[in-house]
Amino acid sequence: LGLDAVALFTAGLRPVGRHVFMVVDESSPATILQARRASNCSTMQWDNGMQSLHGMHVHGFPNLFIVGPTHGSNLISNITQNLTEAGTTIATILSHALRTEADEIDVTAEAEAAWVELMVSSVRGFIGNPECTPGYYNNEGGPIGPKERLNGSGHPDGPIAYWEYLDRWRNTGDFSGLAFS
Repeated sequence: LGLDAVALFTAGLRPVGRHVFMVVDESSPATILQARRASNCSTMQWDNGMQSLHGMHVHGFPNLFIVGPTHGSNLISNITQNLTEAGTTIATILSHALRTEADEIDVTAEAEAAWVELMVSSVRGFIGNPECTPGYYNNEGGPIGPKERLNGSGHPDGPIAYWEYLDRWRNTGDFSGLAFS
C-alpha cells in the first residue's frame, strides 16, 4: 500500500465542473488538489450533492480518505472529535489493508448509495435559515435545495450516534462497504 499524497485542509470540499476539486483555502488560489483517476476521471460528479460512505470514502477513488464533518457527525463545534474519529478509522482501515496486503481500498457503489440515501432521509442539517444574514451557515443567502441539504447533512441520529456507529463498524473488522484488493 503506497502513499501518494496527504492533504490536510479545514475549508470546504467543493465540486467544480465535471471533476471534483478539494479547495484547501478559498482565499489561496494556489492550494487546489484535483482528485482524479486517469481511467475514471469523470465518475466523481457531485452535481446533485456530496456522495460518500461515512463522509470519508468516494466510489471510484481508491485510497482517497476525506476527513471532515459532512456525511458524518456534522458537528462543527468540536472539530477535534471529528478528526480523532476519522484518524482512528483511517488507521484501522490502513492496518487491515497492510495485514491483507491490499494495494487499494475503495467503497462499493452500493454502499455509497445506501449511505447517501441515509443522509437524504435525515432532517438534521448544517444549513441554517435562509432568512438570516447571508453567510456560511445559510448558503450565503442563496437557495437551499436538495444539493445544499445533502452537502450539509450528517448522521440522522446526531454526532454521538455517528461516532458510536463508526466505532462498531471499524471494530467488527469486516469493513462493510469497502473493497480491498
